[in-house]
Amino acid sequence: MIIRRQQWTLEITDLRRSGFDGYTDYKNRRIVLAEKPIRRSPLDLLLHELLHAEFPDLNEQVVAEAATDLSAILAQLGYRNADQPS
Repeated sequence: MIIRRQQWTLEITDLRRSGFDGYTDYKNRRIVLAEKPIRRSPLDLLLHELLHAEFPDLNEQVVAEAATDLSAILAQLGYRNADQPS
């Protein structure tokens, strides 16, 4: 995927032992998401890490609030997480 005119990769993996639901690896331009996130919905988590990649200077609170708001708006518009019935 292209973020800020650069190629990034998205990896979905088992992160249970890490304690993280996901993270943004700026050096390798990689977003890593947990297969089964604990603290966020998959959609919220994806948006959260995309926001980090797109706007690396934003603080964590702003990113978290924006991702949650956008996730809720998308859900209201009919977008659902892959693991949720529509």
